[in-house]
Amino acid sequence: MTRVKYIFAAMQAVLILGVPSAQALAGSSGSELQDAYLTHSAQDAGGGTVRLELVPALASDPAGSLRLRAVLQGPLSGEGATDLYAFNAVLRLPGELVAFVHGSVRKGDLLGQDERDWMVTAAVSPGNKNVLTVGGSRIGAVPGVAVPAGDWELFSLAFKVKGPGAAPFVWEEATFIDSRIRPVDAARFLGATLHLDHGEDTPLSEDHQ
Repeated sequence: MTRVKYIFAAMQAVLILGVPSAQALAGSSGSELQDAYLTHSAQDAGGGTVRLELVPALASDPAGSLRLRAVLQGPLSGEGATDLYAFNAVLRLPGELVAFVHGSVRKGDLLGQDERDWMVTAAVSPGNKNVLTVGGSRIGAVPGVAVPAGDWELFSLAFKVKGPGAAPFVWEEATFIDSRIRPVDAARFLGATLHLDHGEDTPLSEDHQ
């Protein structure tokens, strides 16, 4: 319980920074991503897993960047599966290939599916731009949400591309929390590798193996 309280306190420290409201995706053709694709570190993606996906960049994203979103696949089962209140995750970035675009985090649809307010923030660690902490939480003394069948977006982020190569994204200390500040073990985050093959005619896909 002490560890859970520590993680939740760390998440609250990130949340206090605040972020802009969610924005609709811009009408992008996705051409800037034609040489990028993702592979995942596990083949058993299904209910209870969070995976990364490439999505079109927003109009506000800087040139030369790409956007990833984190998607939780439902349904969830087990203790806490109907009371998802918050999440906190640490993402280790391949700093030689990509850099997080400050202020680019946007809310998804999961924690606000009942139209109650919630917030999400993302910030790199002081002195280490390769460690990104993302936290999201519903606001106030309200219950958490259930996760029905289907894909539910948690958040999306933009990254500036520095060069070609295989860029691994590794989740550390990733957890969900219920409204009673207890860990929810019904979901887990999957790592992924972003392949940046500039100059090759590689179609954008989530299914390259």
